[in-house]
Formats: sequence, C-alpha cells, structure tokens
Amino acid sequence: MEPTVVSPCTAQCGLVNNICKGCLRTRDELKDWRNKPTDDRMALMKELRGQTSTHTCPSCEGPAYCAMEAGKSANTCWCMTVTRESKPEMADVGDTCLCRKCLVEGK
Repeated sequence: MEPTVVSPCTAQCGLVNNICKGCLRTRDELKDWRNKPTDDRMALMKELRGQTSTHTCPSCEGPAYCAMEAGKSANTCWCMTVTRESKPEMADVGDTCLCRKCLVEGK
C-alpha cells in the first residue's frame, strides 16, 4: 500500500505567471497532481519546502531547484513553464533560476 501524500495546497489559490501563489506549484503540476506516482509527489513536496535544492536563488538567497541542474531533462523542469518574456526580470540574473516564491512575488 502506497503512503498517503498530503497536498501542498494552502487554499490561497491564484496563478501568477503560471505558478500558484499559495502552494507554488505550476499549472501543470496542479493539473497532474492526482495522476502522479507517490514518489513524484513526495519529491515535489520536498522541492516546494526547500528540502531539495540544486542552487541558491540569486534574488533571495534561499533554496531553489532546477531539474536541469540535477541532471534531468529540460522538459521535466518546472521553470520551462515560465517564459522570459512573461517574467523579464529572469534575464537580469543570467542562467540561474530564481526560486518559485521570487517568481510569484516578482523579486
């Protein structure tokens, strides 16, 4: 029997740049949550909590996660749903991804 994974939902829903301002999941992660295997949901929960990170956010210096930096395919990275055109400040920090919270808060 698979362990139950609690949803990261904080009931403060609202998409900002394709990221929920409450739980920080992307639109695709929200849509696919129930269909994801338990291991994938648990891994995402760790990323959202900052327990798994690949680098430091260049804006807030908190933990940030990039699947590409973790050696995974670019199409598995959450930041691929955020475009530089819709979030121009991403270009100011070079190739280092901001954390989800900074993208939502516009830092």
